[in-house]
Amino acid sequence: LYQVSLHNGKTPSEYTWLEWDKELSQEQIKSILDNDISGEISEALYYYYSENYDISTTKDLIDTMYNDSVNGKNLYDILSKNIGENPNAKDASLALLSAGIDGIKYPAESISRGATSDTARGFNYVVFDENAVTIDEVVEFMKTKDGEIYGAKFPDGTIYLNPEKVNANTPIHEFSHLWQQ
Repeated sequence: LYQVSLHNGKTPSEYTWLEWDKELSQEQIKSILDNDISGEISEALYYYYSENYDISTTKDLIDTMYNDSVNGKNLYDILSKNIGENPNAKDASLALLSAGIDGIKYPAESISRGATSDTARGFNYVVFDENAVTIDEVVEFMKTKDGEIYGAKFPDGTIYLNPEKVNANTPIHEFSHLWQQ
């Protein structure tokens, strides 16, 4: 488990996120297309949408995407399947980064309990620029194959032993983290 800083103290609100389950506004779509210096995003979107719609201008593309209620997930999926000679998610991420999108913001627990941005208790972030992330703290823990935690060593040196799962190896394992420091 990691605690990280993004761009050395820049907060999530200071980033431009592609919101996973929120529909993109016409302004957001226009901004992405305007900042698409390489033209990869525009080309992929024109290709995708021209299969079903008559798209002859950027305005047509923006209107079509808006009327199609495209959200962050839809856009990312389209780009992942249509950018470059061998389309993939990494190329989609890099294209969006070059167009001013810092990453993806999606609701925590969206898979486990079906949370949406409106019902989420928090958010997870995918940052496209690997150099923007600095690891500040690491919580090391010992767990079973099923993910149940035996114990943990926290950054301040505190050791936690789960009384329901502890075995003879758990304290030795956790205290070894202190000896390694």
